[in-house]
This record gives sequence, C-alpha cells and structure tokens, in this order.
Amino acid sequence: MQLELCPFVEGEGKQWRFIGIWAKNRWEWTNTLLAAMHFSVTAVGFYDAMAVEQVDYIVRQTELSSIVCTPDYAGKLIGMKKGGMVPSLNSLIVIGVVDPALLQAAQAQSLYVHTYSHVLSQGNLAAPMQFSEPTKHDVYIFSYTSGTTGDPKGVKLTHNNVLTAARNSLTRITMNAGETMISYLPYTHSFE
Repeated sequence: MQLELCPFVEGEGKQWRFIGIWAKNRWEWTNTLLAAMHFSVTAVGFYDAMAVEQVDYIVRQTELSSIVCTPDYAGKLIGMKKGGMVPSLNSLIVIGVVDPALLQAAQAQSLYVHTYSHVLSQGNLAAPMQFSEPTKHDVYIFSYTSGTTGDPKGVKLTHNNVLTAARNSLTRITMNAGETMISYLPYTHSFE
C-alpha cells in the first residue's frame, strides 16, 4: 500500500519531496531522517520551541504535506489547521499512541492520521522498493534558523556538507577508551 506521504512539489526549477519532523530527539527522528535519505526525500526539521507562525511559514514555503510528530505537536498542528494555517498539510504521522480525541480533532480538519508504527508496518508489507541513491549534491535536510531576527531561513545541507563535517570532526576530536561525549542539541540543528 502506497501512503503517498511525500508527493513531489516544484521549486527552484526542480522537483522536491519533503517530510517534516517535529519531535524532541528520539530514535524515530533519526530513523525518519535515514529513511528519507534512502529515497531522496528532503527532511524539514522543526525546533521544539518554534512559534506556530514560524512553523506555518516553513510549511508554506516547502508545501509540506506530511509531518512526523509526537502527540503534543500533532495537537498544535491540528489547531493551526483549524486557524487557517499550514494549508498544504494533510497527513500527520504520530509517534506513540493516538488519543481518540486527537484523531477526531484531526478528522474535523481533514487531516489523515497515521501512527508511526503503522507506517513502519506498511513499509514492511510492501514490495521491496528501489533505493534512490543520492548524489553528494542532493539536499538531505533543510535546517531552518530559529527565526529570532525575522522569518526562519532555510539552510540547504547536502550530503557532501554532512560527510565533510563528519570527516573533519573525526580528525579533530580525539577520544580515548572510556571517555564519553554528550550531545544535547536538537537533531534539526546543523551542528548536531
């Protein structure tokens, strides 16, 4: 079954496919990003503390139709849709349990709700799909600024950007056995 969560949109003279992610750091965030990379889908991450106006701006700019989110952000997105915001949004992929009241509120706004586990199970049931190997110039994520000085700015990070940063980090950070590094930035942050 094809869920059609990442349709093509036209922009800058090319075809894009986007998936939004609005959640705190957790394995589903990374899993979604890695899956997107395998199918040439560009991830669009949202910061935990973004105002609804900023989220609306980003959704409108990218014409996002689907966002992976936790129930708390699903509630915010439903409220935004009810208020005339996020017009292109039509699907929420909710991480965790979906409360019946949340489902009813989403349906009232013509939003489809899928659980993350359902999307994973549908992928497991589907015929094997051909991976779409990205080139080093393909954009793997739009990393938006927090918008503290106006509208958020979308920074396009390519696969080459992230591989170069990882290679340089590995040559500059030396760790010895028994040492631990803690990273606490949100996954959507380019440094993370």
